[in-house]
Amino acid sequence: MRHGKAANRPGAELIADAQRPLTDEGRKDVAEVIDKRIASLKGLEIILTSPYLRARETARVVLERLELKGQSFSGEFLVCDELVPESNPGAVTKVLNQLNAESVLLTTHQPLIGNVLSTLVGDPQLQAIDPAWLVALETDTILPGFANLRWLQMPAA
Repeated sequence: MRHGKAANRPGAELIADAQRPLTDEGRKDVAEVIDKRIASLKGLEIILTSPYLRARETARVVLERLELKGQSFSGEFLVCDELVPESNPGAVTKVLNQLNAESVLLTTHQPLIGNVLSTLVGDPQLQAIDPAWLVALETDTILPGFANLRWLQMPAA
């Protein structure tokens, strides 16, 4: 999942990129997308999030919606330095391969999430992931071109 819409940076000296929070619209969009796919998130084992504030807030909205819809999350909630915007998709696939889980939700950024998705599925169109989009992949092995796109959920326009 790409994080929801975040506050603009009025100036680099005023707010660091890593500290930009979600906007109210960003929170609403994330909640809407999660609610639409809540049944698909049953059995989620790990939530892996970027250390950036907007991604951590997105992951918290996911947790709130799961609880609200009666799907308590008892898995692991992990902050992962490899999920920052400028990371290499190879570093992300390495992290995913080290996890012992079948169902993982990532909350991260562009261009990383688009690059990871397009690499795993082998479809360059997946590079264009907008804020609050949730994408489900299915794969037996985390290697380039071996994943199948199950579905993509975006907020209403």
